[in-house]
Amino acid sequence: MSRVNDSPDERESFQELMKEYWQHARHQEWQRSTFTATFTVAIGAVIGFMSQEDLSKIAPYTGMLTMSFLTGLSLVGYFVIFKWSSMMWKLNYLAEKIALDKLGMSDKYSILAHNDLNNPKFIKFVDKFRASHTFMVYYSTMTSVFATAIYSWSQPIDQSIFFDWKIYLIFFLIYGSLLTFYFIANGKIVKGIKSRFDEKPKSSSKN
Repeated sequence: MSRVNDSPDERESFQELMKEYWQHARHQEWQRSTFTATFTVAIGAVIGFMSQEDLSKIAPYTGMLTMSFLTGLSLVGYFVIFKWSSMMWKLNYLAEKIALDKLGMSDKYSILAHNDLNNPKFIKFVDKFRASHTFMVYYSTMTSVFATAIYSWSQPIDQSIFFDWKIYLIFFLIYGSLLTFYFIANGKIVKGIKSRFDEKPKSSSKN
């Protein structure tokens, strides 16, 4: 987008479009928070119920089925939250681009215009760590924990799981894979939407 002198009708259309984007982004944010709260309550209820029982008396297959259910639920949450978070970012980005380029909003009110401020490295790191990252870390952790618990339920009860290296291997393999997928996919989404507005001319020389 470029700053142009649009007609009053065009300006009004852009205002409505920006409003729609902004409201839809807030709806995505509300869905994300509500879903996570419901998910956490459901997980807490299942774990709370199991804690009331003597774990040694729970059949291994019952424990494995329960953990499989919680793993599946966590994985569904992972992808649902990923979708809503990426959509919210897109809508926020588009709304601000319209405000900057079509409605003449001052750069001093823009988050996008302040990405390259000469801030300390720690501040830059904090700025880059968005709320969506926290949500994805949470769901990656839950999925990894419950998937690891499936294996632990298959082991003899008298065997200490804390000294079983396979427990840690399974957890970190799943956890690392989920976070790696998220950051790679999220990076491509961000790069793709930004390239529509911030394309730089390609150099003809190969360096």
